[in-house]
Amino acid sequence: MNVLIDLSAVRTGGGLQLALNYLLVNKSNSMLNFYIILNEELKQNNEIMNKSISNKVIGFCPNNLINRFFFEYKQIPSLINKYKISKVFTFFGAGLPETVSAKTIVGVAYPIICYPESPYWNYIPKFEKIKKNIWNKIRVNRLKKADIIIAETEVMKHRLHSLFNSEKKKIVVFPPTVSKFIDNKDLVFKTNSCFTVLVLSGLAFHKNNWRLYDVACILNDQNISVKFLCSFNKDDFIAHIKSMINKNIDSLIIDKYFEFIGTVKPDKINSLYERSNALINISDLESYSNNYMESWKASVLLICSDRDFAHSICRDSALYCEPHSVISIANTLIKAVNLNEVEFKSFLKNGKLYLKELPSIEEKNAFINSLLLSE
Repeated sequence: MNVLIDLSAVRTGGGLQLALNYLLVNKSNSMLNFYIILNEELKQNNEIMNKSISNKVIGFCPNNLINRFFFEYKQIPSLINKYKISKVFTFFGAGLPETVSAKTIVGVAYPIICYPESPYWNYIPKFEKIKKNIWNKIRVNRLKKADIIIAETEVMKHRLHSLFNSEKKKIVVFPPTVSKFIDNKDLVFKTNSCFTVLVLSGLAFHKNNWRLYDVACILNDQNISVKFLCSFNKDDFIAHIKSMINKNIDSLIIDKYFEFIGTVKPDKINSLYERSNALINISDLESYSNNYMESWKASVLLICSDRDFAHSICRDSALYCEPHSVISIANTLIKAVNLNEVEFKSFLKNGKLYLKELPSIEEKNAFINSLLLSE
């Protein structure tokens, strides 16, 4: 069977790593003959182009909107006919247009399309909101045409069914695999001189990390020693705060409570977890964040948004806060700082149990293959 692996929406990060894991393991599969479409940004990516799968790449999806439209509606159908493609598997994205003749399977991780009631929509700029809504309509229309959708959680499956106003759409649930770049640490109660909180979620609007400045101000007033270890840079963070809350920034608070390390490559993340007591993720929108399973594996305390997606995944392995209440966030951090060893380790122990529920890379690959080989 000839299969097209659609990576047109994948640029970097966990999605790219999962795709590479799958392709390299299955490159000699006698039942499945793979062809690959990549995003144009990956043309010069040595991790892909220097491997034995590079000869299977048959196209690059442009980033330019007009060129992308032509590629998706004209070139992809032509490639599917040329290579006699029976199935298309989109690792992450909304899938391909309805002009595609092959059966389509789409792995979706777009919480933004499933949470119209989220406070997120109240805080983003007007133009950004309009743009997001247009893209969401395009994504939903494409997902409706998919033969099978893979969701990462039951919460996402339920919300997708509600979005489509139908229980007939075939949506299967399969959680992600945990990163191989994180060491599986024993339960450790770290006694750092300063309680270090890892922030690995960037400055996208839905991540709400602009709230952390006001949180730091509260912690400073109460003389609570915390250091936020952030995967973005200082100038971007300050500009982001100013754009969201329009206030003067005290550089002393920034220097005292924040350490900026910039974008982190996957193979460098483990060293950050080793430095940290906790990880905070105060996002309004998530599917199945890598933060959760990485924290379980690294034995780092989780502090999460009080949202359905976080509760359904993390359960009693995390402390929860309201992401749009700086008092709630600050109080939750103070609670984390003051946990004794028994209390702290109980959260880590629960995380280790939930880590065992996640599939291995081999199980994930076998699941994908079973869908591709099904009628």
